[in-house]
Amino acid sequence: MRSLGLIVTLSSVAASGLMMMACDSTVTVHNSYPTGTSTSSSSSSSSGGTSTVNPTSSATTNTATATTTGAQCGQTHDKFTMALHTPENEVWSCESFNETKQGALGFDARVIESYEGGVTLDACPPNADCLPWIYKLQFAAPYLYNVIPLNAFVRVSVAVDVPWGCAHAVSVVNVPEWGGYPNPVSPDPVLWLAGADGTYAAAPNSPFSVEAQALGCYPNEEPGCGKKEDYVLWFKSPNTSEVLDVHMGQEREWVQAGYGGAHVLTVKNLRSYETGWCDDYWNWGYFIYGSGMLDQNDDD
Repeated sequence: MRSLGLIVTLSSVAASGLMMMACDSTVTVHNSYPTGTSTSSSSSSSSGGTSTVNPTSSATTNTATATTTGAQCGQTHDKFTMALHTPENEVWSCESFNETKQGALGFDARVIESYEGGVTLDACPPNADCLPWIYKLQFAAPYLYNVIPLNAFVRVSVAVDVPWGCAHAVSVVNVPEWGGYPNPVSPDPVLWLAGADGTYAAAPNSPFSVEAQALGCYPNEEPGCGKKEDYVLWFKSPNTSEVLDVHMGQEREWVQAGYGGAHVLTVKNLRSYETGWCDDYWNWGYFIYGSGMLDQNDDD
C-alpha cells in the first residue's frame, strides 16, 4: 500500500561538500565545502572530510553494491533551478549569477507557505520573542513536485560556487524539534527536497551522498582539456551499503528504511556528462523529493 506525504525516518550523515568537475581546475574542500583553485586536473569532494577524488576513476575503487540497470550512453540537458532569498535581501542562486552569494548557508525554520515551486520560511524560533525572519526558497525542474508540508520545522542547507561557471545545491530536511518545541508535522528527519545543478554533490548536512561513475561511451574520442564522457550517478544513504544508480534522463524510486514502513524518494538524473571542452564543467544536475510510503507488509 502506498500513500502520498509519508513521514518516516532518514538518518543523518556527515555533510557532503559541493563537488566541482572542472577542466583546468581543482576543488579544495574546507569543512566539506569547496573553493576552486587553478591547476591541471579534475577533482571532486567526498562525503565526510577533506579530500579530492577523481570521479572518472572511482568506479574501479568503489566497493559499494549498485542496483545496476545497464550502461546507457546518451545525453540529456535538463536543469535544476534554485533561488534562496534571505531577510537581508541577499540571493543564493546561479540564476543571479553576477549578484549571487557564494559559500554555504544553513538555518532552521518553520514552513509558513508551501506552494508549487517554492516555500516561505520563518527563521524566528518558537521559543524566541522576535519578529518573523523571512526566507523564500524557489526551485524548479521538469517533473519536480513540492511535497514540503505547511508548519513543518525544517533545516535548509544551500551552497553556491562560482569559480567560472556556477554550481548550486540545496536540501530541505525535517527536524524533530526546534527551540525546545516538537515538530508539529513529524519527529522524523524526512528528506523533503534536494537538488543540485552544475555539480553532482549534495548540499552540506544532507542525509545522502552522490558519486559519478564513467560509462566509457567515447573510447575513441581524442581528449581536449578533458575527456568527453557520459556518467551514471550513484546515490548513497547511510542506511544501507547498496547504492541507487540513475542514468541521464532516468527517474527512479529510492526506498529508505523508516519507522513502521519505508520512505520512498523519487530521484531524477537531469544530466551527467563531460564534453572535454575547456572550462565546461557544469553539465550536472539532479533532484530528489519525498513521494510515498511503503507499508512493512507491502512486497511491491
